[in-house]
Amino acid sequence: MRTLSVGKATATVMNVGDFMWNLPEKMSIAESDWRPRYAAFFERPQRFPTQGIHIALPGASVIIAIMISRQIFSPPCRSINHRPP
Repeated sequence: MRTLSVGKATATVMNVGDFMWNLPEKMSIAESDWRPRYAAFFERPQRFPTQGIHIALPGASVIIAIMISRQIFSPPCRSINHRPP
């Protein structure tokens, strides 16, 4: 977690967790468009760190978070070592 103060606002960045994406499936890109230049990223699932942000202001509280979805946080998208925050 990281906290920054800007004027009267305090922003806190929180690690929500990591999830795994198989890029060819998620991006619908033909193999001929990504091979051979990006093969290292497309041949196996990639880890994507995910953060949420809380902004506190006098009289206001704002949360900016990723869409919480069963699809994102359930296998095979969820990282093997995922622990909910």
